[in-house]
Amino acid sequence: MPERSTYDVALSFADEARPYVHPIAEELRRRKVRVFYDRYETVAAWGKDLKPFLGDVFYQRSTYVVVFVSKKYASNEWTKHELRSALARAAKERREYILPVRIDNTRLRGLSNTIGYLDIRKYDARSIADHIALKLKTNSHLEPSEIVEAEPDTPVKPGKYFPLAIKPMAARRQGSVWQAPFYNIKTRTGRLVEIDVTSSAAHLPPNRALQEFVIPLFRREGVRRVIDCGAGSLRHTLALLQAGFDVCAVEFEHSFGRNLAAEALGKAKRFPGFSILRPDEFLRTSAQFDAALLCYVLQIMPIPKERHLVIHALRTKLGGRSYLLYAGTCNRFSGSYFATKAQRVSDGYFLWGHRNIQTFYREFSSRETDRMFRRVGFEKVNSLSRRRAEQVFLYRTEGNAVLSATGAATRPR
Repeated sequence: MPERSTYDVALSFADEARPYVHPIAEELRRRKVRVFYDRYETVAAWGKDLKPFLGDVFYQRSTYVVVFVSKKYASNEWTKHELRSALARAAKERREYILPVRIDNTRLRGLSNTIGYLDIRKYDARSIADHIALKLKTNSHLEPSEIVEAEPDTPVKPGKYFPLAIKPMAARRQGSVWQAPFYNIKTRTGRLVEIDVTSSAAHLPPNRALQEFVIPLFRREGVRRVIDCGAGSLRHTLALLQAGFDVCAVEFEHSFGRNLAAEALGKAKRFPGFSILRPDEFLRTSAQFDAALLCYVLQIMPIPKERHLVIHALRTKLGGRSYLLYAGTCNRFSGSYFATKAQRVSDGYFLWGHRNIQTFYREFSSRETDRMFRRVGFEKVNSLSRRRAEQVFLYRTEGNAVLSATGAATRPR
């Protein structure tokens, strides 16, 4: 392999797949990835003998080749030539060089069906571009400093808003934090693990506490605008919209590549009070809200400082007397579930050792949860938990009264 490839990635596809491929090429270009895409190379290819020209691109001038697998691809002479060149390079280097993206279930001769792939029916253009960019970041030519190293939690004095002096890790620099849901983190044994924070989004009914207690409380308190941070498949967003609130959902676009989540998004868009922000847009917005939801989010975030960042950001976007509903799981797994230290990463675990892309999980005690919120000026006013394995807490930004289950205010003892 040359010391530096001409292209970071070359796209190999049948022309019928262009409606899928072109948006991915555009997303890669926006990320300043050096991409070989035929329409970008019209002048370079003009007058050349295309067979050796393409063979050179797909054999030695690219760091990776993304093959868009389809029935048309398997029968096209040009794509077969590109694939043969890529396979020859892969055999020579004995590393992952070909990155398949399935358009349909066609099997390509010479390409093992055990190779990991992405399915374009499950991922949108932006998500696939995110995966390619992340793959490039973890290629061996990068400096170790460009790989996320999870840092230990940093204590902050309780009872005060702490300044936004949070420095995201090298691969998630300021300005790019939360632009994508993917993290590459080294485990304590040195293994590099890819984590997708949207992989645990659940298609479940809304939490009962939201419907039975929180929505009536919001109505009594005159709450109008609610921000649902880490909205997942919009189960809580939809419940609030149906109850008549204006709701801003914060979630990665990648999360809506799944069918049920896409259907939920279509339903939400029918409500005039619905809006949606990507997480990086959430950090920058100056909009103010009357209440916030942070449900099943903190325990799947692998970087401790980013958990503080999201709580702090929510606090700055809430007005004087505002409420925050927090929900999380606890005591979900016994210690024996994680039988090996190999699954330890950051201050938690990755859950599924057999998957290419992992889910991060970290449990918090009630005391730890309260401490995180107290640090930025939230006060717990009620616990709405129904089971031992859940934490459902209501916080408020000011006031000393504690709300009972009926909504009556009492003085804490």
